[in-house]
Amino acid sequence: MKAPFCKVSAGDGSWTIRDGAVGETYHPELGIVAECRAWLEQPEIAEVLAREGTVRVWDVGLGAGGVAAALLERLRGRRAELASFERSTSLLAAVLEEPDFFPHLAVLSRELWQRRLEPGPIDVGGCSWSLILGDITETMTDWAERPPDLVMYDMHSPKAQPELWGLEFWEKRAAEWQGARVLVAFHTRSTAVRSTLLGAGFFVGVGAGLGGKEETTLAGTASDLILRPLDPRWLERLERSTSGSPIRGHGYATGSIPQEDLDRIRRHPQFARGTQD
Repeated sequence: MKAPFCKVSAGDGSWTIRDGAVGETYHPELGIVAECRAWLEQPEIAEVLAREGTVRVWDVGLGAGGVAAALLERLRGRRAELASFERSTSLLAAVLEEPDFFPHLAVLSRELWQRRLEPGPIDVGGCSWSLILGDITETMTDWAERPPDLVMYDMHSPKAQPELWGLEFWEKRAAEWQGARVLVAFHTRSTAVRSTLLGAGFFVGVGAGLGGKEETTLAGTASDLILRPLDPRWLERLERSTSGSPIRGHGYATGSIPQEDLDRIRRHPQFARGTQD
């Protein structure tokens, strides 16, 4: 496997990948395939995927193809539209060079890789799949005319890619998805990320534990998309936190939340009027 990527053993004994360029390991506890499958089992996510009619899903951060592979398994044989967003296919290409280490993932990913340059969406077991390459801050806007039902947000950490986690970024998503029912799933439980999402206007809640994390994060454009919304006790912890400030700009800096941001979140319908939007 070529630099900056290298194979490392995951907590379950399977193999995963470390990206030396950003110093982060993909799905280190359960491995790529198992963790991505488990991520889809959360009740809120499962409910969206089980809806009647055509389900539109965005896989933001294709990476090694783990989420795309798990989604294509889950959506096979039904009407669905899957769009995977990524800046580069270099990591997916690296995975395909190691089929003995990533056999199940490689089989699913190879089908996508070999057909990635075909014009228009690719049919994969009845699911329409599109690979969207380019600057994610721009390509997500390009696709905003057809808002997704579900977004699996699997980017590098805010420290590595602050521009894809900032308040400005999520305010733009909230504006583009206004009137749509969109659920967004994250691996992180970061207080700064949650305050950023609330500041952008999303309803935010606790997601299921995953890969050694006790909990993750879910955000939605409507309150009823979230089963376990953050409550007033979390708001009290936010006020005391030394790392609760919303993420802004192209630099990542933690700190206590400014009073203006705290007041804005307190006025959010999630806290001002319970969980009714």
